Amino acid sequence: MAASASCTEVVLASSAEASCSSSCRQTSLQLSLQMLVPGIRFRPVPHVEQRFSWDCGLACTLMVLQAAGIGAETLSSLHRRCRTSSIWTIDLAHLLRHFHIHVQFLTQMVGANPAYADERFYMEQLQEDTVRVRHLFETASAKGIDLQCRSISAEELGKFLAIDGHVAIVLLDKGILTGSKAAVQARSCEQSESSYAGHYVVLTGFLPTSDRFLMLDPALEPAALPVSSTALDAARKAFGTDEDLLLIQLPTIFTH
Repeated sequence: MAASASCTEVVLASSAEASCSSSCRQTSLQLSLQMLVPGIRFRPVPHVEQRFSWDCGLACTLMVLQAAGIGAETLSSLHRRCRTSSIWTIDLAHLLRHFHIHVQFLTQMVGANPAYADERFYMEQLQEDTVRVRHLFETASAKGIDLQCRSISAEELGKFLAIDGHVAIVLLDKGILTGSKAAVQARSCEQSESSYAGHYVVLTGFLPTSDRFLMLDPALEPAALPVSSTALDAARKAFGTDEDLLLIQLPTIFTH
């Protein structure tokens, strides 16, 4: 689910400036490592199938954990750690940090957005989730979550994913991906009669020659699906998503 109080322009400006500096340093470091250390490589991202309509986010988190070499966890164990079936992006960020995975959480809203009170996808759990979600946001920094209240362009996202070991968990409206295989087959995290159908997927790469992102969908077969940047932008920036995005840096493996 998407991530209330909108971020102020001051917060946006400062976080964007800090993010630019941090992102540039990380990108430079990664490229330097790849050029200077021939034995460095990254684990592939395995596919994990969701079991229920609501656990797509947990399945995406499990994909990342398995890619990081953390194989003891299961969907059931992650569910127990969350203690809820109403999964928000901030839940996923806390799960990843519990296992010491580096994660940046980009969102347009901090907390449970009151604008979704009448949205069928959210209304049943929103009031109950508000306090819990607010607490998770308040403790994010102390847990090592890099929380940034800002949007990200397809170009910036593509550059991030072009670096080995970088993946992203994205909240999108699966119904927006019209005409694509994903739109026809994917199950939402929670079926709804409303226009919004939230769903989490993992982005594992970017193909600049065709302007397409590689997407692992927990509701589909294991093969990575190519999705155009235009279609992805429309789905991830739809009302209901708050443009929630987890930028993740997987640990490296050094070989000899």
